[in-house]
Amino acid sequence: MKKIFTLLITVALLGSVSLAVGTNSIGVSPSTVSVENIKPGLSVNREIVISRNNTEQMEVFVATTDNSEASSWLSFVSSNEVVMAKDQNRASLFVKITVPLDASFMRYTPTLRIVQKKDLSSTGVSIQAGVIITMDILVTDRDVVKLEVLSAKIDDFEEGQDLKLLLTMKNDGNVATAPSRVMLVVKNAAGKEISTLESKEVDTVEPLSTKEVTVVFSGHNLLKGDYLADLEVYDTNGDDIFSYNMSFRVTEALIITPDQLITKFYKQALFYWPLIVIGVVLIIVSIIKLSKRSDKTTV
Repeated sequence: MKKIFTLLITVALLGSVSLAVGTNSIGVSPSTVSVENIKPGLSVNREIVISRNNTEQMEVFVATTDNSEASSWLSFVSSNEVVMAKDQNRASLFVKITVPLDASFMRYTPTLRIVQKKDLSSTGVSIQAGVIITMDILVTDRDVVKLEVLSAKIDDFEEGQDLKLLLTMKNDGNVATAPSRVMLVVKNAAGKEISTLESKEVDTVEPLSTKEVTVVFSGHNLLKGDYLADLEVYDTNGDDIFSYNMSFRVTEALIITPDQLITKFYKQALFYWPLIVIGVVLIIVSIIKLSKRSDKTTV
């Protein structure tokens, strides 16, 4: 009977430890941080999201590096500690990877360990449920161009203003790059093509970074109305890397310049009717004059 009682006590204790570990478990995303084709001397930031399933109290999580090769390349953007308030189930840790100039061209896999920071004086027991994150870093000396357009939009604007295209671009390569050409085919609301706008003046995106750039198109002469646009973005090899169908609106200008007024007037249908009438009158007058001359010659 005593053995059975002891066994029950042991099972109960093991069950409580298992529950404590499960209740306080944490997770990370991603579990492997990959940095491909980075050159010596470059650095890049990466975000790691820490999550937990128990939000009943405030907790602090600590990230530490190992003693493996390349662990000294890892640092933390603000702190190696992440504080989660009560009822908060996730937070971000930002790690900076800096490759020294004398790094060899090879793959490195230092690791991070993230654990819960416990207050030993409050419970007397510390159960640290930790997770390991592998940093997969490939150092190379070859140039890699890898540009990606993440999003594009055109904000509404007034008549006479420049058309501004906002591009969010990500450069996963190890050299600075920019699109070689950006093209917009502008159509009216019915889908009829009005004009084709092109720009080769696009800001450069630095290696291993994301940037929002503005591409400006001037001299389009678009009047008030709703428009459609087909966007094409080309890389340095002339390949189409992004296609997108979008819409925007041109609103009436609050202040109209003389040039805008002339352009607007010439594009109105009422401008042509007086010219047509005058032309018809001149033709009739010319016919009458020719007829009178013909009559005089006959007499």
